[in-house]
Amino acid sequence: MLVGLTSCGTATAPVSGAGLNGNWNLVADSQLKHPPLSTTLTVNGNQITGGGFLEIQCQSGTPLIGGYSLAFTGTLAPDGTFHVTEPVADTVQVTIDGTVPVNNSSSWNGTYTINLAAASGCSLNQTETFTAVPFAPVAGTYAGAISGVQLGSGVSASVQISEDIPQTIQSTNGSTRTRYPLSGTISVQGSSCFKQGTTTGSLYLNEIAGNFVTMGFVMDDGSNLTFYGPFTDMSETEINPVMFTVSGGQCANKSGGSDLTKQ
Repeated sequence: MLVGLTSCGTATAPVSGAGLNGNWNLVADSQLKHPPLSTTLTVNGNQITGGGFLEIQCQSGTPLIGGYSLAFTGTLAPDGTFHVTEPVADTVQVTIDGTVPVNNSSSWNGTYTINLAAASGCSLNQTETFTAVPFAPVAGTYAGAISGVQLGSGVSASVQISEDIPQTIQSTNGSTRTRYPLSGTISVQGSSCFKQGTTTGSLYLNEIAGNFVTMGFVMDDGSNLTFYGPFTDMSETEINPVMFTVSGGQCANKSGGSDLTKQ
């Protein structure tokens, strides 16, 4: 009698993407000068979303003010490898390939590619291997002079910032992402328009994405004061360059720049 035997293999469970959730700084392994790249990443099933910041430095050594805000999307493979990408108005394209950290590791490795069109004023085509390390939660007081004359002469600001518990929200395109919310207060010295303010409850202000901080305050004259800018490094001791803008109130449509340092 002929008996057929079937061998049953053991299926391998897909790698969990939970270890990829976080706010990451992507530190290039080479010693070559490279643009700072950082991003949040959120895994939902095999879908990945993220929001971050890319600061480009031209050959002249002058940074492009503001850099590029990034919104990544991509997929997670069953083996734990992943690919995310972000094209921004066809001017800059950034892709990240990596592997989900395992065994409670606080870092992971990968490769990013940045392609920046010459039409932006700088051209760049660069691929780097990197190690991703998490940003510490933001906490502290940051202060500095506000440059320019629109908000008055001799004006300075002191901003108290606290990072709150991460929130899962739905983005405008229907995908979900993890938001790292910030709250705080601001005091302004030397301005004839306002003296202090408190953060608003907006889902699209008051957060850190990568190293990029955005905060909005309702001021004591009823106006709204917004500031945004990147941390210069992992120490989180300086936000530079910073842009302040005002809507409503006595200083409507006025703005100023700053360099805020931790006190």
